[in-house]
Amino acid sequence: ARWRPVSAQNGCLDFKALLPNSGEQNVIAYARTSVLSAEDRSATLRIGSNDQGRVWLWPHGAEPSDAHTIFINKGGAMMGADEQIVKVALKKGLNHFFVKTINIGARWGACLHID
Repeated sequence: ARWRPVSAQNGCLDFKALLPNSGEQNVIAYARTSVLSAEDRSATLRIGSNDQGRVWLWPHGAEPSDAHTIFINKGGAMMGADEQIVKVALKKGLNHFFVKTINIGARWGACLHID
């Protein structure tokens, strides 16, 4: 396994297309994106996952123990960009979002939009 750059389509990743040889069921993918904020501010995230998912927020320069979970989906789901709406506090500078998705079967992806 390794990290590689990819482009999201409308804020969404299709892991079946990105990882075609990974299998159909019980597979995990991780993604990371960063947001540059000019100041400390609140933001609204619109998150979706198919199937299970988790999102962490980790301010740049912070210790790993300072990362915190902002979204968890423990069940199967059809991916929708507005599946969950979450308010977060962005720190001035880079803010990293880490996304984990577990595919139970069929479609496999994640969406993350920041307002």
